[in-house]
Amino acid sequence: MVLLLGPIVLASWGYFKWKNRPIGSPDGNWNVIPTVINSSVLYALAYNVIYFIQELFLALGKKWIGLKAYLYHNNHTWVGEDPRDDLMQGLGALVIFILGLLLLLLFFKIRKSKHWTSLFILWLAHHGLIQSLPQLSSVPMDRSSDVGQAITYLHLGTTTDYLISYASIISIIILAYGFSRWFMQFTPENYIPDHGLKRFRAIFYLVLLPAVLGTIILFPYRIMPINRYQMTVMLLLVCVPAIFAFSWLVKSVRPVGNEVNKKIIWAPIIFSILILIFFQLVLAPGVVFE
Repeated sequence: MVLLLGPIVLASWGYFKWKNRPIGSPDGNWNVIPTVINSSVLYALAYNVIYFIQELFLALGKKWIGLKAYLYHNNHTWVGEDPRDDLMQGLGALVIFILGLLLLLLFFKIRKSKHWTSLFILWLAHHGLIQSLPQLSSVPMDRSSDVGQAITYLHLGTTTDYLISYASIISIIILAYGFSRWFMQFTPENYIPDHGLKRFRAIFYLVLLPAVLGTIILFPYRIMPINRYQMTVMLLLVCVPAIFAFSWLVKSVRPVGNEVNKKIIWAPIIFSILILIFFQLVLAPGVVFE
């Protein structure tokens, strides 16, 4: 209710508040095609990198306690039994959460860079945090989930479950505002986001539309089974609409003039193709850890 309906209410409030206000500075000439293409590819690439790291550490966790694990392009399995395997089910989420925090700190160090990698690192940080935090929020409803099994192993009570869930939801909301502000700086230098509707437009082309297109790009990476792709779509709904909804509240952001607005960057496209080949030829049949 909070993460899905909340953004609709917040975005509607912002639209009606700003729709009749005069635009301050001119819109500027923004060719959005390179921006949308680059951000879409970087969204999908970052998703795949973080998802792979999560599954890798889920498989390694089983290996470290003496089980035989199999890593696939969108899943992992294992052979053998150990009471600690439930605990290891939380390792993947823990690793990508920590990685997301570290990548966010790295972004703060290079945020003024005009190189496309600064946007890539921000998308990586986004996926590290947003692929992990929702797993905590769902624990009270599903103890059979990966993180739910780990928390069950730790013998945490129902009250703790709900505290963890509420804390994760609040964290996602705070991050949504933060990401809206951080992504806003990737508007072109001649596009000053000094009006609520201009900020909506900026985040639409930088985040919302690329996330939708990036999710479509991810289809051949996720199948099979098809439910793996359904989770990809659900993840899109967790934070991206909130990033868009918060955008009208963001103020005093100066564009850095990043190259993602000037031309289509081919390196991420090539990396994405190589990852697809790696997923289908190497990981889809399965890699054994023993």
